[in-house]
Amino acid sequence: MRKIYTKEGEIIDTKELQITAMTTEFARQISSWKYEGIYSMYDHNEEDIKNLMDGTHYACTDASGGLVGYFCYGAQAQIPTVEANIYDVNFLDIGLGLAPKLCGQNLGLPFLYKGLEYAHSNFEATNFRLSVAKQNERAIKVYKRAGFKTSQDVTHAKTNDKFVVMKRTSYSAEDYANSDEKWDFSDYAFTITGIIVGVLLVLPDLLYSLFGFAFLGGSMADTATDLAEGLTYGRGPGNWRLSELRALSPLLFLLTTTIVFFHEAITTRKTDGYKGSLFTHTFESLFEEAIYMAITTIMVFYSVLFGAMYASWLAGPITWILFIIIFPLVRIKRGKADDVSFPWFLLTIFAIGIVGEIVTGGAWIAFPVSWLIICGVKLVTTIRDRDTSVDNLFNILYYAFSVVLMAVGVGFNFWMTSWAAFPIALFICWVASKFGRYKKAKPETDTETE
Repeated sequence: MRKIYTKEGEIIDTKELQITAMTTEFARQISSWKYEGIYSMYDHNEEDIKNLMDGTHYACTDASGGLVGYFCYGAQAQIPTVEANIYDVNFLDIGLGLAPKLCGQNLGLPFLYKGLEYAHSNFEATNFRLSVAKQNERAIKVYKRAGFKTSQDVTHAKTNDKFVVMKRTSYSAEDYANSDEKWDFSDYAFTITGIIVGVLLVLPDLLYSLFGFAFLGGSMADTATDLAEGLTYGRGPGNWRLSELRALSPLLFLLTTTIVFFHEAITTRKTDGYKGSLFTHTFESLFEEAIYMAITTIMVFYSVLFGAMYASWLAGPITWILFIIIFPLVRIKRGKADDVSFPWFLLTIFAIGIVGEIVTGGAWIAFPVSWLIICGVKLVTTIRDRDTSVDNLFNILYYAFSVVLMAVGVGFNFWMTSWAAFPIALFICWVASKFGRYKKAKPETDTETE
């Protein structure tokens, strides 16, 4: 069972979507729908009510009977084209529209599959065709994910807008049943990394214990003491034993997470909005996290190799300062100076920490304490937002673990795990995304077309 939580707090169980006959009340609701940006071409008005009640339109509702969207089947789903002989009789045309408030909520693909399933069951259709505005790139990507292929570019006879006719053949009921089972990029990335790490940790020890064969350094049984010493004092890149490097192989997950965040940031940039496999993020927030993970990965690997674990946590303040500067400059360049604000209070604390560190001759207390205070202030502010999204859960966990780990570092001079706040918070959110209101939703883009 797959549930999706909308921005308004509504719960949409995609397995409970139902398609029913169009009613006057549903038609009135649809006639008031208005979309944002380039999608305003799909806006409705009261004149559409008669068309919606022509018998070819069907309402799609959730488990509570609330209107989610609608479908249209047959010739009414076609558009008038300048080109001749576009629509042959071997395909069933399908048009669809998703409620504006539900767009961008990961409903696009399961919504489309529900419409295909209904047509397959009620009209015995296996070959489908749809017509979509060429500028609606997000919709086209969703349709391609559902197995549609571009057939022909056409021109709307009344508006001269460019459209794309897409077709799908050989649809079966199993396609809908398996529609939620497809893996995304992050699934593959973390699974492959897990296999590699598992092999590095387990296989050589098995070969050594069963056959006495020393592969990649053999057993790791006697590496704990030397590994701790190496992490504390450093050895340089060429002085680690293979067995010790294997013990550090879980750090590969830092590199994988960095790659995943950059991939999702690029996806966001291309699709003008991204509802990720775990978080609901803008390009800016995903890009910030990608940069954070990249700096964290570099700092941790450097600290491990050269015994500088006391500096491994610096990715946090470095990224914070970078993005306090970078994105305001971008907004100003785009003429959005009114949106720019600086956290002067926190910046003052940060500056005091740096000055204090210089005055104390690098005692490594003032600067860490300043970052601890900043994380504490941001933790309190985030909790006061009373936002129960997984995004906010992550922020709360990140700041909370940062406070704890920095306190441990300052109080006990133990910096070995000071860098781990981000990956720990990410892991907990990933686990949470498998259950309850944080249930993971596949990354996709939603659309509304007819």
